[in-house]
Amino acid sequence: MPISAIEEAELFERLVELEDTERFAVLATIDLDPQSRASLQQLLEMERGAAEEFEQSVDSAMRLWGQSGVLEAGIQVGRFEVIRELGRGGMGEVWLVEFGEEGVSRRGALKVLRQHLIAPAQVALWDRERRLAARLSHPFIAGLIESGTLDNGMPFLLMEYVDGKRLDDAVEGMNLRGKIEVMRKVCNAVAAAHRQMVVHRDLKPSNILITSDGFPKLVDFGIGHALDVTQTHLGAGTRAYSSPEQMAGEEPSMAMDVFSLGRILERIVGEGAEDLNSIGKKASAMASADRYGTVGEMEADLQRWLEKRPVRAHGDGLGYRLQCLVKRQPWATIGGAVAVGLTLVALVVAWKQYERAQKRADDLRTLAGVAIFDLDQEVRKLPGSMTARRMLLETATKYLADLEAAAKADRGLQTELADAYQKTSSLMFTATAQSLNREPEAFALIEKAYRLREALGQFESLDPKVRKAYSDTARVYSDKLRTSRRIEESDAVTAKLERHTENWLRQEPRSWEALEHFLYIENGRTRRLRLKGLDLAIANQRKVLARLPELKQLGAPERNYWRNAAEQYRLMGGLLTGDSLAKLAPELLDSMTQGVRAAEELYRIEPSVLSTRLLLTLYLEYVVQTVDMGMVMYGENERVIRRSEEILESPQLPDRDAAFWEQNRLELLKAKGWAAIGRKDYAAMERWFGECRTRLEKVESQKQWWVGLLRAHLAMKEADVKGRN
Repeated sequence: MPISAIEEAELFERLVELEDTERFAVLATIDLDPQSRASLQQLLEMERGAAEEFEQSVDSAMRLWGQSGVLEAGIQVGRFEVIRELGRGGMGEVWLVEFGEEGVSRRGALKVLRQHLIAPAQVALWDRERRLAARLSHPFIAGLIESGTLDNGMPFLLMEYVDGKRLDDAVEGMNLRGKIEVMRKVCNAVAAAHRQMVVHRDLKPSNILITSDGFPKLVDFGIGHALDVTQTHLGAGTRAYSSPEQMAGEEPSMAMDVFSLGRILERIVGEGAEDLNSIGKKASAMASADRYGTVGEMEADLQRWLEKRPVRAHGDGLGYRLQCLVKRQPWATIGGAVAVGLTLVALVVAWKQYERAQKRADDLRTLAGVAIFDLDQEVRKLPGSMTARRMLLETATKYLADLEAAAKADRGLQTELADAYQKTSSLMFTATAQSLNREPEAFALIEKAYRLREALGQFESLDPKVRKAYSDTARVYSDKLRTSRRIEESDAVTAKLERHTENWLRQEPRSWEALEHFLYIENGRTRRLRLKGLDLAIANQRKVLARLPELKQLGAPERNYWRNAAEQYRLMGGLLTGDSLAKLAPELLDSMTQGVRAAEELYRIEPSVLSTRLLLTLYLEYVVQTVDMGMVMYGENERVIRRSEEILESPQLPDRDAAFWEQNRLELLKAKGWAAIGRKDYAAMERWFGECRTRLEKVESQKQWWVGLLRAHLAMKEADVKGRN
């Protein structure tokens, strides 16, 4: 009888492990059509030829170099205690080891290169695997802990040790829903690798291990490929799970991993639900153009199946959508023909309502994901955009109420609602500085976002996207609580955020997002330590600055790196300022110079309102702090003053009449006075301070909080100058 492609693959995988006589005996008992039998025998012949060639090469190598391994159980190699061998391949061996780290005993998988393979070509391949492992960071991917050279000169990779079962064995006995939950997580991990421009190229059940708590871990990127690096691609992978183009030796692509995932899905589901068969067939289509465009699309279809919503791979027919609707909202059995007729009528009505609701939900998702935030990011760059932004905010607020109503019974939509709360709040907080006066509403929304994320259990999530969203919300909420003088509540949120971030960084040490949040947490710790002692705060901030380069190494976008650098160096500059710290003047100057450079780079990459304000702040603080510390920096002071004037006078400055730009203009007059003091030109100081006071009178009626503070700064500096002279 004819068999399917996946049945052929499974039969091949079973037969390839047998000796020739056993293979033919098993084949004789199976009812196959001639074409399937011929295809299967051809695959077995090809596999036998390749195996014989490989075995001859191995035998030859073993005769030359001996059969002993690099390591053996029970020995101590450097800080690693070797427990047992986990596996052996063409290039290396993998051993289970124990080692100490910060006083805690840990286990890892130590991969070592065989002694006879330390030649330029093999070392280059080894280095390729190391670089691929180093760039991957995800809770469902076995991560690289470290790499280096053992005492005997052997290169090693220390990987996360995964104590788990291979996928097909682990899901044995699971219900269908459990299998798909696992498979969706696998897709999430592969999609994360693709976002980091890495394809696995050998996805199969044995390279996906399932831990005791049900989480998958991708292992063995040995023939993986970095799409953004020119390199020779290796091997064709395992035949039963490799796409036609991979077997033909074509250039690596993400479509190859999509094919493998489709085959794996078919393997673990078997003759499952028709919807799932459609997903598997679409993913493993022979032509790459017929497959899902990305692994994320396949994951989305699996999520739709879990939520009993129509999967895209199955089609879009009315009957199919009605079936999905009934599954999601099962009705009690109604007897009798009249009841059946009423049910059909009700189904049609419900279907129309469902279609409208689905369209509405899709519209709301689009609004939450794009219009609320992304569109505002573009609009705010335009001069005179205040009216447009006010209209956008009103529209977003109106749709937000509809989204609340739609999300009551839909956890997926509740997550998007939390995102929408946060984005709208961000829009309002940003707009507040531009005279939209919506801060109370903005605070209420960020509080709703935090409460909703807590109710959804996002603190415990292992999903990188959810982790980042939870951390972002907690950061903003904690800051706004502190600004509102709700200090105890702010401290409680911060403490929970610290635990969340520490867990995140421990589980994903190669995640730049986790490190970025960790740096934020440490920034707050520095500020709190300042209350206990300046030396403690400075020591902590030095540790923070020492970790900044890691952001670049882990692949953080430039704008994230430069923003963090500007803020962290600015904090250090503020700590080092003061007469009692004159001995630290060189470190202060270095911190302020590094902060200005970082802010300039951020402004160059992304000249937004926020980057402009940060740059101006650092410019003006540079002038004030260097003068206060008695440093002669005339040339640089004049440069940053001139650059500040150019920015504030630019016709391209967004909403250039907003109150906070006027604050910066007045701070610039103050800085000009400080620079004059540095030159001992006290007449110029009085002129700039006088102009600053005159303009302060014009804005005093607006009751801006900074007006009184600026007046006090001017008065104190004048008194200081008079006292010295």
